Amino acid sequence: MGRTTKRRYDPQFKMRVALDVIRGDKTLSEVASENGIAPSLAAEWRDQLLSEGAADVFGKTKQERERGARGKPLPRSTTSCRGTSGSPPSSATSSAGLATSTATTRERSLAAAGGHAGVTRKRASEPLGVARSSTHYRHRGGSGTPSADDEHLMAEIDRIHLENPAYGARKIARQPSTGGERVTRHRATGLMRETNVRPCCPLPSLSRPSKASRRFPYLLGGKRMDFPDQVWSTDIAYVQIGGRHARLTAVIDWHGRCIVGWMIALA
Repeated sequence: MGRTTKRRYDPQFKMRVALDVIRGDKTLSEVASENGIAPSLAAEWRDQLLSEGAADVFGKTKQERERGARGKPLPRSTTSCRGTSGSPPSSATSSAGLATSTATTRERSLAAAGGHAGVTRKRASEPLGVARSSTHYRHRGGSGTPSADDEHLMAEIDRIHLENPAYGARKIARQPSTGGERVTRHRATGLMRETNVRPCCPLPSLSRPSKASRRFPYLLGGKRMDFPDQVWSTDIAYVQIGGRHARLTAVIDWHGRCIVGWMIALA
């Protein structure tokens, strides 16, 4: 069997492949297939370009890069922040440090969505190696709990509902305490549904039975409660505890009106 030699790629070829992957016009597999390389190799060149800069990453061998990393940590950006025409550094270059392996995808998405002056989200997402669509994602935390802003709005919705039970989502969204134009009726509807707040107004009589509907008798009609543990009932309420909303479930004894058991679950 003949000895196979490892194929070597020049720095210009690596740079072109890495830029094609970062540009995002084609998928990683498509770029790798067009250039005749493995997708993992194209991803490795992209990560090297984003983390170490284009000045000397492709001009060194793998051993030289590892030796430099053991000896002294590389700076976050080795490229010049000022072009030849004297223009100020772009926001993509200033956020190049977030493209290192220590920054998570969520942190890079937040950096791209930070509202850079004169730079679109697509241009800001390219050097950070994230998709533009990920910058529009509204993060609600790892546990799925409402944010502090939502907690404040839900508390205001509870207060407005107690003062004006007939107000719906449109009138609640127009109240100055909820931010006026900042809160849309769609967001107010979602928060009202989350807190189980419903306006007290006449609704269609959907419970009116038809002639063919089966009727179930009320078993407690006219029945006296003479001793404890004769009849129990359950009730579920949405309460605010310590700035957060939770669901309170209680079991009530009808004779003594006492709470037999209860449980609180975070929303």
